[in-house]
Amino acid sequence: MDKFLKPGEYFEVYSCWLGEETEKRENEFTLKIKDFNVDQIEITEKTYVRVVK
Repeated sequence: MDKFLKPGEYFEVYSCWLGEETEKRENEFTLKIKDFNVDQIEITEKTYVRVVK
């Protein structure tokens, strides 16, 4: 995704089961695209993640 985003842009991921999109989020965090290893992240159910360039 890094090559598609300009500095300051972001994308969002929300993990939930179909039909649970409007339920309360249990977790929420922001990551900088250059500062994380995707293999070391665990995204649990009902977690909102914003990935920023």
